[in-house]
Amino acid sequence: MIVADILSRLPVKTLLRFNSVCKLWHYMIHSSLGFQALHYNRSQRKPRFLLQWPDFDFRPLEPIGCRYVYNFIPTDTEGNMFSPIQVKVQEPVKLVLPGCFGLLCLATETRIYVLSPSTRRLLALPYDRSGIAGFGIGYLSSAKRHKIVRLNIPRQSRTSLNCKLDDEKFHTITHPADRTDTPRQWRSPTRHSTQLVELRGHLYMVETLQLSHVEIWRLTNPENSIWSKACTIDIRKISPNFVGELQCVQGTEIIFNSGSRLLLYYDEQKKTFRWKTLPCSAQNLTIYCESLTSLTTSQG
Repeated sequence: MIVADILSRLPVKTLLRFNSVCKLWHYMIHSSLGFQALHYNRSQRKPRFLLQWPDFDFRPLEPIGCRYVYNFIPTDTEGNMFSPIQVKVQEPVKLVLPGCFGLLCLATETRIYVLSPSTRRLLALPYDRSGIAGFGIGYLSSAKRHKIVRLNIPRQSRTSLNCKLDDEKFHTITHPADRTDTPRQWRSPTRHSTQLVELRGHLYMVETLQLSHVEIWRLTNPENSIWSKACTIDIRKISPNFVGELQCVQGTEIIFNSGSRLLLYYDEQKKTFRWKTLPCSAQNLTIYCESLTSLTTSQG
């Protein structure tokens, strides 16, 4: 227990070096789900960002799977950089999405890739000729594995889609300003952008109102659509290009990405701003936590 407690505080790069120390450490690092969960829980206290470098290399004579080469730069929440990650794929990357338990998803026109920034491994999912209309990734705790759901629309019926979900129940969660018992003054501002984000195990709604304020709501009771207002941030003295999507909460500070090279920090207690300069634009920034999750694939 003491060894596991010490090792769980180390970065993944160091743990992979310690893999050959002894059989016990090898089993703990690669096969012990309890140790991996402990390590991930501690990693969540120090999330990392992944920046996509704007340029990429095209190598038409490279073998299949290596024609497009992208560079990603990991940073901590203070903008300190780590070693770049190089990703080689067959087609141009269209989208990078955060996943869960330290995994990210890259999408091209016909293929989804799963990337572990911690171990720097890339897994290509099966090729799909029909094209990918949408997808999502989640963790199924009952099966103790990740699931990726891919939406395909047949080319002959691009305007319509039939989908059948068995034994699934859905209900509507109303917007906090649309409830009848919401004070009138909360209804008035015009909403310019809305973001849903998971923070500290809860669902939050982040709204930019008339480029003057950012309101953050926490869903406290999903069954009754009850939201509680976390805070309101006055951004009238901040350039609109500096305030992007909310990425994470570090201590008392809320961290936003931006359309520039800046990470914007807002301290809830002091009600003050600060910022850090990044090596490239923060617009395509993706958040992740270090994880020992292995990459294997199975159909289902």
